Amino acid sequence: MTTVTLLVLLIAGHIMADFYLQPSHWISQ
Repeated sequence: MTTVTLLVLLIAGHIMADFYLQPSHWISQ
């Protein structure tokens, strides 16, 4: 894996974590 791939996975994981940790944020919309 390249550094770019790891960076993309890290960002994607952070975004997915935000959605799972704060489900009410996008459900209320």
